[in-house]
Amino acid sequence: MFRALAVAFAVVLIAGATTFLALRPIEQVHSSTPVAAAPLRATTTRPTSPPTTTAPPTTRTTTTTTTTVTANPVSVVENFYAAINERDFATAWALGGRNLGRSYTEFVAGFDGTVRDDLTVTSVTGQTVYVSLIAWQTDGTPRYYSGWYTVSNGEIQHGKLSG
Repeated sequence: MFRALAVAFAVVLIAGATTFLALRPIEQVHSSTPVAAAPLRATTTRPTSPPTTTAPPTTRTTTTTTTTVTANPVSVVENFYAAINERDFATAWALGGRNLGRSYTEFVAGFDGTVRDDLTVTSVTGQTVYVSLIAWQTDGTPRYYSGWYTVSNGEIQHGKLSG
């Protein structure tokens, strides 16, 4: 019974593929020399005998799994500084600047005189990212800092820089 179904399925599959290939449009090739198209031949294969039985109805069960994805702590800290370098302080604030103990106005003012921050992640322990930072000033001088940020749920929760 199973063998007869398998043979019937294979025959139908081959017939369908052959029909598809025979009916699809031929791609035109552009060249300076005319090329004659080869004649197309369609071949149809029919089963020698119809299947005598049908498979019993099947029941499909669908299971949905919800997974909470937590942002990588390093990515959060890197995105925080990328936003600062782009002067997108609202994004930096949302990534955890609001959890660093200053008002939004004080947070933004803290970057006055800074042209760019070059961040280096020195190590990671669990959710804590250790960094060193060069804050390039408008007069071209660097200021060096090191510290850490703790990340949870895609947001910096705590942090400290010393320089």
